[in-house]
Amino acid sequence: NPVPQLDADGYPWFAQAVRASGFRASDVMVGPRSGRRAVALTYPIRDDAGSMIGLLILQIDLLTLSQQLLATTPANAVVSVTDPSQAVLIRSAEADAYIGTRPPPGEADPLRGARDGVLAANGRDGVTRLFALLTLPGVDGRVSASLPQAEVFAPYHAALIRTVSIGVGLIALALALAWRLSAAIVKPIAELEGA
Repeated sequence: NPVPQLDADGYPWFAQAVRASGFRASDVMVGPRSGRRAVALTYPIRDDAGSMIGLLILQIDLLTLSQQLLATTPANAVVSVTDPSQAVLIRSAEADAYIGTRPPPGEADPLRGARDGVLAANGRDGVTRLFALLTLPGVDGRVSASLPQAEVFAPYHAALIRTVSIGVGLIALALALAWRLSAAIVKPIAELEGA
């Protein structure tokens, strides 16, 4: 069976892959046949003289990949991978709404350009989150994992309130004991003075 010819206009990543000297990942695209968001991973096959004799192509459905890779991610966590242009490649929460999207033009980067590390910022969902970021070497993409800040610090705040409450209770007890002790000392002295 002959391999069907590709219409290069429908597959702009193909021309870029043919010109590439090595492994290449396409930008996020909507498959012309499937209608699903995907990326094409390509690698040229060369003969001994270095001439291209073929192209290995692997097309990856990003929604399916997200669902399979991130199925066990807790519901309150958001894990995502973005490409260098900040297009979302995979995402654990609301994947169908975010995959293939980029922040609107002119919108400030909530992560302030951070590539690696931990920081607090408002997520695209408007919730203040603690983010852990890592830049993927070689492809300049970014992996981020986040949890709502309120949930992360909830055990700390509960322990703080408990500790302060116990401290205030102990101070009140110490003051009551001091008052009682002072009354016990003052009463005999007052009786001696009156005698």
